[in-house]
Amino acid sequence: MNKIKPQIKDGVADTLFIPLLMRSMETQHPKAIIHDQKAVELVKRIDYDFSKYGKANFSAIGVAIRVRHFDRKVAAFISRHNKAVVVNIGCGLDTRFYRVTNKNGAVFYELDLPEVINI
Repeated sequence: MNKIKPQIKDGVADTLFIPLLMRSMETQHPKAIIHDQKAVELVKRIDYDFSKYGKANFSAIGVAIRVRHFDRKVAAFISRHNKAVVVNIGCGLDTRFYRVTNKNGAVFYELDLPEVINI
């Protein structure tokens, strides 16, 4: 498997790896409240030193609660609106598209800095 080598030069943009790792960690927990296999896959594929964030267990729980909340909100919106449009501004490495299972014809747009989108 080829590793993805991010070209992030901005300290703010570099923080996009934190929620990705937290979702991956939570998914692998025996009592996980979210399941984000795409996050697990991305952490394995991205050539990045995730170890600096690996001990942040409370952050993982906080991220998981926020992810579950917004996944439910997006899923509810999509269920009420056939062919909904979902716009995720500052998406980072969000994988909601893969977590929301019933898309009901929805179209997802993910917007971020070019170096983030290129990952």
